[in-house]
Amino acid sequence: MDSLRHLPVSVCYLLATGGLMLLPAAVAASANDPHGVQSFVFASLITIIVTIFVAIATMGRPPKSASRSQLFMVLASFVVLPAIAAAPVMTRMGIPFEAAYFEMLAAMTTTGATQFDAPDSLPVAINLWRSLVGWFGGFAMLLAAFAILEPLHLGGFELRANTFGGRLGHADARARIGGAPNTVARTAAAVFPLYLAATAVLTLLLIVAGDPGFVAMCHAMAILSTSGISPIGGLSAAPSGVWGEIAIFLFFVFAISHRFFDDRHRRDAQEHRWFDAEMRLAVILILSATAVVFIRHLVLSLDATIGDPLASLQALWGIAFTFTSFLTTTGFDSSLWAGIETWSGLKVTGVAVMTLAVMGGGIATTAGGIKLLRVYALHKHGMREMERLVHPSSIGGAGTSARQVRREGAYIAWMFLMIFFLSIAIGAAALSMLGQGFEAALILTISALSNNGPLAAQFGPDVPGYAALSSEARSVLAVLMVLGRMEALAVIALINPEYWRR
Repeated sequence: MDSLRHLPVSVCYLLATGGLMLLPAAVAASANDPHGVQSFVFASLITIIVTIFVAIATMGRPPKSASRSQLFMVLASFVVLPAIAAAPVMTRMGIPFEAAYFEMLAAMTTTGATQFDAPDSLPVAINLWRSLVGWFGGFAMLLAAFAILEPLHLGGFELRANTFGGRLGHADARARIGGAPNTVARTAAAVFPLYLAATAVLTLLLIVAGDPGFVAMCHAMAILSTSGISPIGGLSAAPSGVWGEIAIFLFFVFAISHRFFDDRHRRDAQEHRWFDAEMRLAVILILSATAVVFIRHLVLSLDATIGDPLASLQALWGIAFTFTSFLTTTGFDSSLWAGIETWSGLKVTGVAVMTLAVMGGGIATTAGGIKLLRVYALHKHGMREMERLVHPSSIGGAGTSARQVRREGAYIAWMFLMIFFLSIAIGAAALSMLGQGFEAALILTISALSNNGPLAAQFGPDVPGYAALSSEARSVLAVLMVLGRMEALAVIALINPEYWRR
């Protein structure tokens, strides 16, 4: 058993992927779908057998650079695992491998971009597999964040490297990976029970609210992983209605603050998990954005809205829920979202949800985007600079942690922001050269980089669906999804040999 702890992360992921394939195989058997059973069982057996041989070949052979190897394994997993997961989809649906790979890559990176315009017409085994891959991708990101990216001070942890113990790229960070081969196993044992329990609790709440068991389970997995994958096309068709949305709204907190998945960071006694910087900023953003949009609709359509207070409350909830969903990069619309146009006669601009999606959720969560902590660091730095304009000799307080965020943290956050915007420019240019209009190319690029596939649908027919894109355009989006999931700083650290100098 001790030797199993020394297996590479990618081997463990492959074994888990092969084992998970048996679940949709069982569902296909119960749904009298022999083609589905054959597709998933054969893919599972081949995956498990090949992985066993790979595990035997790699067992007892530690890499020369444990930190760089683990980081490379995470990147390779997000590239290779979708290819394994695409095999049963390609076989069962009869679609090209490129299309199946894009579908599974979007699920694995929790982007949720789909080529299936009518998911409710898909076989139940395929819908379950899409949800499972997205849910597993969310857990894989949590595991990589706490076991690999945090010791290396990447993935957002670099903003508080001094607070969490050490400088960026310091030798102790590498030692925490290289000197503890079972770190990934111990982290998985700590995170997975909470991740599974939260999914189970939300599933039960949605069932109580009126959703069928299968729909409730898929939506719960989509919320915890922020994949936004639904077997019925979203919450607008969910029987649970507003009561189900209230239950979902409570579980958005797992995508806002990393402290809900890791109690170790509560050693910073000055910040309780309910009042940390990420949570405070998220509340401010949601309340302010909701208030601005609601008041705009209320004022510009006063005659139509003043006589129906119930419709006004429904519109307020629809705006707040949808904005929170896109801030966490889940991408679920409220069931009342479509009624806002009927209530006020005005449309909610897609730029509002796109701005929130770009900001993203918390570090070391399943959410994508720039991340709230980086936005907070830039905000604190800007406020401090304006304070110095008025009082040049003033001294910033709030302790060492706050100074770290305002200074080095803000510098790294600004560098990441510039790389993020440069990636948007390059991705949009690539899509434009492949025949997409400027607006469509920009929106699709932001959707992929922020790991928020449903964002593109907010802009209506001006943005083509993913099924209408060419294979070359989907290849560009695939690269952007992996880059957005891994984050540019981690990729740069992986390919820059100077970062790993001893």
